Order: sequence, then structure tokens, then C-alpha cells
Amino acid sequence: MKKSIIILLSVLGMTMSLSANAQSVSNITIGVLGGSNIYVEPTFSSNGSAWAFIPGGSVFLDATVVNFGKGHFTVGAQTGYQYWGNSSATLGGKLYDFAVAPRLTVGWNLAKWFELHVGLTAGLGISNWRGAKDVNMGFSYSGFVGTEFFLSDHFGLMLETGYSDYTPDANVGFVFRF
Repeated sequence: MKKSIIILLSVLGMTMSLSANAQSVSNITIGVLGGSNIYVEPTFSSNGSAWAFIPGGSVFLDATVVNFGKGHFTVGAQTGYQYWGNSSATLGGKLYDFAVAPRLTVGWNLAKWFELHVGLTAGLGISNWRGAKDVNMGFSYSGFVGTEFFLSDHFGLMLETGYSDYTPDANVGFVFRF
């Protein structure tokens, strides 16, 4: 447990240091996302469906560190969770995943109000079902593609999808740009 806390604090410290240095370069974006994984269950659930929707969400902070043409490179941090509830995939238990990780993106501003981006995260994952212990820690990672639609200079809507092992694969939410 002590080793995991040291790893977590190291990841957060590195990310905050990179983000603090980036503030003098350009924009800071904060996002609040809600999402879901869609899981095909091996057997039909009690409601007769083979599909399970696994709710979750995440919060992120991106700081632009390099601008190039219409694009930019950001460094930041993301934390997220997903809650497996009582689907048949959980065998009746209440299971969760949680992750905290540095976040890297490359984005292109196609218009003042429209951005496309791709990115990845890699960090610490915490779960109560991915092993023999009550709480398990492991390597969390994700790759994603997304878009932001800004309704004003500082507020927008965001869609993001990709693959993640500890947080939702499909997300929608709000972004704030400073």
C-alpha cells in the first residue's frame, strides 16, 4: 500500500509540475465527462438483454505546451471511474474501477469553435475485482479520439471515445477553456 501511494503521488506531482509550467504557454482546458462502457455479457441478464452499460465518468485538465499551425500538444492529468453495479458480469457484486494518470493529447483547431484531438493516458488503476485481494492496483492505460464544440470562448461540449481498461470508453461532457 505504501508503494502504491508513493507511485500515485509521483504521478500527480509530475503532472502538476508539467501543467504549472505549461500555464505560461497558452490555454488550460478542464473537462467533466460522463460515460459508459458497453459490455456484451456471456449470458443473458435477468432483463433478457445480452448488453450491459457500465456507467462512469472522468475529470481532466489539459495545458497546451506547444502550438503548431492550427494544432497544439497538451500535457495534463485525468482521473476516472466506472461502476459495474449488479450486472451478471459482476456475479452479483458491486464492483468498481478507478484510475489516475497523466494525459497527453494532440489537437487541431479546425475552426474557432471546433477541435479534433487524439490522445493517451497511462498511470495507476485501482479496482476491487481484478485480482485475489479486496483492492488491487495495476497499470491503467487508454487511447482516445475526441472533439470539442465551443459554444463560447470559454465553454463547450465534448465527445470522446476510444479504449480504456479502467475508465469508460465512450464519454460526453462539458469543457471549460481558460
